[in-house]
Amino acid sequence: MNLIKTQNPWFPAIVDELFNSSWRPAAPHKGGTLPAVNIIEEDKAYQLEFAVPGKDKNDFEIEVEDGVLSVGLQSSETQETLTPRYTRREFHYDAFKRTFTLPDSIDANKIDAQYRAGVLQVTLPKRKEALPEPKKKISIN
Repeated sequence: MNLIKTQNPWFPAIVDELFNSSWRPAAPHKGGTLPAVNIIEEDKAYQLEFAVPGKDKNDFEIEVEDGVLSVGLQSSETQETLTPRYTRREFHYDAFKRTFTLPDSIDANKIDAQYRAGVLQVTLPKRKEALPEPKKKISIN
């Protein structure tokens, strides 16, 4: 089972999302954008990498409930004068929440997260049963 659906290359992402979504309303968030996420499958775990520069690790909230991983950000900024004055500001996240349905192969008790250099990395280790078996050599009698 995959963590994410594969987009159809013949339709733009927005059309694919319209036809393949679960029709659940998305969690409200300020700013109108969500951070980009990379999902990497390794032999022993999945790695989720979120691009969220300029935050503190204490701003993030990561939870698992009923097989759903929720990664969110709730930061409070003081209303101060910005220097320089932006005419357009695209990479600023006040709040967001992304959710992922976890496959049964994930060991939810061992999920780990790190925040370094503007990237939040969440490690989703696979259960022992889901790990690939080593190659067996069969002897001929």
